[in-house]
Amino acid sequence: MADELTKLGVKIVTDKDAFFDTIAIDCIASGFSSADWLLAEFAKFDINLRKINDNQVGISFNETT
Repeated sequence: MADELTKLGVKIVTDKDAFFDTIAIDCIASGFSSADWLLAEFAKFDINLRKINDNQVGISFNETT
């Protein structure tokens, strides 16, 4: 997922070689207006992201993802 998001221009702030099941996105560097905006957009599709701060969101995955 991190590789595909990077191809789309999304800025991943999590160390790509040192994460397990969660990645963090820099919303402003990725061209989004805020973490709240990104959360609202994903919520439209019943996808829950975690707000880290006003500029970052986290995406977590489990074994079935």
